[in-house]
Amino acid sequence: MTLTACTLLWVGLLPRPIDAQERPEPPAAASQPAQPSREESGFRKPAQAAGMDALLRRQEARPIMPTRSAAPAGREEGSEGGLWPDGALLIDRSGRAVRTGDRFEFEFSVEGEATPRRLLLLPNQLLELLEDEHDRGAVEFVISAQVTRHRGVNYLLLQKVLRRVNNGNLGP
Repeated sequence: MTLTACTLLWVGLLPRPIDAQERPEPPAAASQPAQPSREESGFRKPAQAAGMDALLRRQEARPIMPTRSAAPAGREEGSEGGLWPDGALLIDRSGRAVRTGDRFEFEFSVEGEATPRRLLLLPNQLLELLEDEHDRGAVEFVISAQVTRHRGVNYLLLQKVLRRVNNGNLGP
């Protein structure tokens, strides 16, 4: 009996000492798996590798080129004609505030698009701030907003509004 076993027995954690004659015998050689296969590198291949290989063989090859046409200009991929899903969050997106009649729209600035995407802004306190800044001459903003969807149209509920300042050649 080792010192650790004696200590555990003395503390009361072991019910009784285990003698050499009571130790279980190792399982028979017939129940042990065959010698694990070794790859060329000398390491054995794990048992899960066979299942993984079977799954990879069953998987179809995916085409490299897209199978469907790209979304129209000014629209991003999404469900139902390029609409963003309800509840999607847009974080730190830059663009311009555009007044259309009595409402404001946010036009995202995306390079390389002929017609950038515009979304109507829902009324809230941050829209008031954006309107005031727009009336003072600021046009470009960085916003964070939650996308809402109603009758097939996306709207933006502003959560953060920052005025983008043009610093000339001093900006990053």
